[in-house]
Amino acid sequence: MRLTPEVLPKLQLRIFRLTLITSLAFGAVCSVPQAAQAQQDSPTSIPNLSGYDSETRRTMEYACSSEKMNGPVAYGTCLNRQIASLQNSPGIPNLSGYDSETRRTMEYACSSEKMNGPVAYGTCLNRQIASLQNSPGIPNLSGYDSETRRTMEYACSSEKMNGPVAYGTCLNRQIASLQSSPGIPNPSGYDNATPRATLPSTSGGTAVNSANGSGTDVSPQVKDGWLQVSEDLSFRPDSIKLGDKEISVLMQIKTPDDQLHLSIVGVPYKVCSQGYGKIRFYDLSHVFQADADAALNGNSHGSYVATMLCAVRSGAVKHK
Repeated sequence: MRLTPEVLPKLQLRIFRLTLITSLAFGAVCSVPQAAQAQQDSPTSIPNLSGYDSETRRTMEYACSSEKMNGPVAYGTCLNRQIASLQNSPGIPNLSGYDSETRRTMEYACSSEKMNGPVAYGTCLNRQIASLQNSPGIPNLSGYDSETRRTMEYACSSEKMNGPVAYGTCLNRQIASLQSSPGIPNPSGYDNATPRATLPSTSGGTAVNSANGSGTDVSPQVKDGWLQVSEDLSFRPDSIKLGDKEISVLMQIKTPDDQLHLSIVGVPYKVCSQGYGKIRFYDLSHVFQADADAALNGNSHGSYVATMLCAVRSGAVKHK
């Protein structure tokens, strides 16, 4: 599986400024567990997590990934803190009883908490579950044509970050507004040479061209914990992890059809040293999904992320 190449704005001149912002915000952020208790070979060894389900295990390992750079004692200590915190916690709730859209929206709203381990992630999901008790949830949009549906989802994309209740409320407002409107006209009678409209900027920059997915420079700004670096690319500075083989970050990418996609992007240290190579994309459970070519100071999404993260990693190593 390959990531479709998309052209990013020429952001290379802003690398140092963004790296400074990221470095200031960057801090190491140190599924229900099965009954078996973790075992240790010695007081300072890395605990055995085989008794935990895969989701809990991956979440603990990811929360402690930055400690790996400090050796097994620091890494083991971090994992033991995660284990201890689970003793008085129900862990990650089971979301299988919810429809896929509601489940994804809850996971999306709690994605930043997932970086802090299963207890923080589970607490956030339980808040989302509780909020649904007095809410109709996300309305079914299947009765609308694809263009109208996508437009409503795009209009409410920022509310999706707050969970299914806020997202559903926004969509219901869109549905209500359509009752006294003819909706979106059919442009099929126009030839392909007729210029297509561009989406207005939501952050003070120039619009993104809907035909080629390119965007223009926007001033870096933080909103709800996300640092926006272009019209279609933002990331969580507090999610940056320095692992033993790669540096990773939680990214939010706006696709050409205006959908918001969350992905953990990992840049192997080999890419930083040789200037090019493959970067890796994971889902929110840190399961590998795809890779893509990247070159430092290149003009693709992946190349920009690689350039930025390698600069952050370089600064972290110098200050160790």
